[in-house]
Amino acid sequence: MSDYTNTFGGAAKDAANDTILAAQHDTQYDALAVHIATKSNKIASATTGNLIEQDGNGDLVDSGVATSDVVVDGDISGFRTLTILDTPESLGTATTEDSWVTINSSTLASAGATTAILRFSVITLTTTGTSADVYVYIRKTGSGVSHSNSTLVVRSSNSTSSSSTYVSGAAGECHVNLDTSQDFDYRLSVLGAATSGFQVTLVGYYA
Repeated sequence: MSDYTNTFGGAAKDAANDTILAAQHDTQYDALAVHIATKSNKIASATTGNLIEQDGNGDLVDSGVATSDVVVDGDISGFRTLTILDTPESLGTATTEDSWVTINSSTLASAGATTAILRFSVITLTTTGTSADVYVYIRKTGSGVSHSNSTLVVRSSNSTSSSSTYVSGAAGECHVNLDTSQDFDYRLSVLGAATSGFQVTLVGYYA
């Protein structure tokens, strides 16, 4: 938007009892026309709470992105805050198999977290002539989502010969949305003969 400068000087003309000519107004109106033509146009139909962008002409447009969907590293009103824990927190080592286990963390609850960042690790040991697959699934508590490829976060597979023992491990990180109590569920499934070790760790969260 161009700057507007008043060149009329009405006070000086009054003091000198000058005659005001129409052409002198043209100078002002021409400057105003340039000033208005170079402004950024407002958004015709904006959505309350969305971020604003500029298009190639410099006009304002609705980005289609709500402020509540933007994550920043810091405390800014209207934005979700990302927190990465300096010391990751162990949330459990339970190896209950083939059923969903609900986890509640006081850290997530006190922060009013909406999404947890988790790390899962699995160690699988198979003995002579056996094989096994270990799967870990994750979901939001109360979502009712089943254990399937869409909720799978970690898989560890082992197969041993007739004269060996084999240990393998797998680890992975994931994000999971939390319910209103800041809870989430995980499920451990073991197919085959194996001894498994399991750990779920809270790495960080969005609030």
